[in-house]
Amino acid sequence: MTSQHRGKITSWKDDKGFGFITPAEGGRDVFVHISALPDGLRCPPQHADLTYILGYDDQQRPRAVAVRFDRDPVTMPVLPALLAGLFFLGLAAEILATHTSVVPFVLYAAVSGFTFRAYGVDKAIAVRNERLAPGARRERRTPESTLHTLELIGGWPGALVAQWYYRHKNRKPAYQVAYWLVVVLNLLALVGYFLVRLLLV
Repeated sequence: MTSQHRGKITSWKDDKGFGFITPAEGGRDVFVHISALPDGLRCPPQHADLTYILGYDDQQRPRAVAVRFDRDPVTMPVLPALLAGLFFLGLAAEILATHTSVVPFVLYAAVSGFTFRAYGVDKAIAVRNERLAPGARRERRTPESTLHTLELIGGWPGALVAQWYYRHKNRKPAYQVAYWLVVVLNLLALVGYFLVRLLLV
């Protein structure tokens, strides 16, 4: 059974998204990445009591995973949720103004919900893999191409919220470039759909 350790974050770099935990039982400080913090927490309180599980990265270096504070200071991803909400409001307004089908709205809502869930599942697998000892068999992750496909067919608003809610994929520059390219392609396709509808009226 995986054991929990206690400690406190004694140093943190906001610009890089990582820091170090000083174990309560003594010993060397333990590396902790922002992805190991409670969902939505961007700037962890220092010297606050917490528990963590000792895991390993791909190079088998020790790191803290599944960090939980005794008093959990979670913050919600307000800006991503606001942007996604504004998109759905704009889409609804366009549908009402042009008297077109509600199918696009339903499609975006359904695929966004599924995509949000897919991010959550992949993040959970990533956390479980980090908890495994060196050499242990790891679970298969969701391919990034699959996530991008979901985003392309209408799930990008859900992906945007999920990236910040789960602290997943939002600090990978290459992934973000691909994500925003997918968003642009999707929006261009949506604009094309409404233009075609207008021309057919």
